[in-house]
Amino acid sequence: SSRYLKPKRIRTVSATFLFLLKPTGYFLESNMSNLDVIQGTYAAFGEGDMEKLASLFAEDWVGTVPDHMPNGRVYHGASDFIQNFLAKLTEVWPDFGLEPIGFYESGDTVFMHGKITAGGKTTETIHMCVVKDGKAVSWQPFDDTHSLISAAS
Repeated sequence: SSRYLKPKRIRTVSATFLFLLKPTGYFLESNMSNLDVIQGTYAAFGEGDMEKLASLFAEDWVGTVPDHMPNGRVYHGASDFIQNFLAKLTEVWPDFGLEPIGFYESGDTVFMHGKITAGGKTTETIHMCVVKDGKAVSWQPFDDTHSLISAAS
């Protein structure tokens, strides 16, 4: 069984239906460690559960994708990032996959070391995430941009 996280199409589901499916408060527990929060964001992404992903972001969350990358810019908030970056990943790299290899915590910063597959190429990455008050507040990838850009559609 593959551990690759493949984004699914973003789906809209009624809040009532989501309430019935999700354990109450599971991703909003105040006792989640910084590591739990960030592992939860990658799990939600892999499941294609953008509502769960958004619930783990602070309102003032900021994500920075290098300007020279496809869709590279600074993203503000979960909606901006999900709609204008994540939703477009498979347009740029139809076979995009992300496999977390490990998570490392240092204070309020959590690093995800992972393997990316895109355009038939495989490369490694480090993502730096900062957590404050139980919510992700920032994200910055340190990717092999040369490989990713050359593999882009």
